[in-house]
Amino acid sequence: MQLRTIIVDDELSGREILFELLNKFCTDVEVVDRCADVESAVVSIRKHRPHLIFLDVEMPNYAGYELVDFFDEIDFQIVFVTAYDKYALKAFEVAAIDYILKPIEIEKLKGAVSKVKHAVLISNYKEQLVSLAEQLRASEHKIKYVDKGYTYHLQINDIIALEAKRAYTTIYLKENNEVTISKNLSQLEKELAEYEKFLRIHRSWLINMGAVKSYSKSQLKINLEGDITAKLSKQYKSKFDELIAS
Repeated sequence: MQLRTIIVDDELSGREILFELLNKFCTDVEVVDRCADVESAVVSIRKHRPHLIFLDVEMPNYAGYELVDFFDEIDFQIVFVTAYDKYALKAFEVAAIDYILKPIEIEKLKGAVSKVKHAVLISNYKEQLVSLAEQLRASEHKIKYVDKGYTYHLQINDIIALEAKRAYTTIYLKENNEVTISKNLSQLEKELAEYEKFLRIHRSWLINMGAVKSYSKSQLKINLEGDITAKLSKQYKSKFDELIAS
């Protein structure tokens, strides 16, 4: 796998040297941006969602270790790259995965990248386990509804989207099936709340993110499996954009 990486160093020479070393000796690293300060790094991280940040410490306005203060959740690995060993404690405090002193030693750099790759693989494995557990729960859980005195059950895994139609909801299912039931969308949203793959995108739409095929930003329309087109409202756009980019 390629590690999406951002280099943060206020010195141009520092950024260039590290970039060249990574290109030459760490082929599983893809440098997606190079930043000269913490502020621009924050913007870049939110845009690129990197696996790895190579971070200098002494920079204008904000020290490198203050980068973590801009995020509620740190979902990337940090390797400090600095000319001073006095910041080792700070590296520990922000849970940096490694600490490299300048001038950079090739083996030390390779070792840091290896640690990051291992950590990312473990993280991905954990996410896969969570996803698998969710799928297993979904196979056991069903939506129950009553029609003409008969009780029916719908498999969670079969649901592509749900569309509100006044007091009723049409549920679109795999294999071009659909059913309209006498439950409102808000009630069904609560029933599906434990399944992270379902997202409210409009007052009339709740969709399975795993069923998204394409998305028109200009028209605010989402194309789903089964030739279903759902509307995306501006109220829910930021959350949808965040999830679709992950």
